[in-house]
Amino acid sequence: ATDENGDSCEKMAPFVEEPVHVRRNDSFVAAFPSTEIHFTCGINFRKVPPIGCQWFFSHPFNRSFYATEIASSRTFCVYEEVEQMRDMGLIKGGSLENAIV
Repeated sequence: ATDENGDSCEKMAPFVEEPVHVRRNDSFVAAFPSTEIHFTCGINFRKVPPIGCQWFFSHPFNRSFYATEIASSRTFCVYEEVEQMRDMGLIKGGSLENAIV
């Protein structure tokens, strides 16, 4: 992280003091108080049965895990979602020529 002068500084993670939950349509995110960072995510992609419902858990979360498992993740979609995702700026560099859709 960098400060307002462009100098390197340690980035402080927020401390969650009480549960926080945000929901929009059929999506949600939640954070809970803990002394360790745990990461859980899930997907229920009914349109594509081979993907279907999947859950991913990390315990505990660390820099090495982030670099190898999270940072390399990519966006995916079904063909019918390409135009909307492009309009939302989610697939700026993607096209039907360089993606598996």
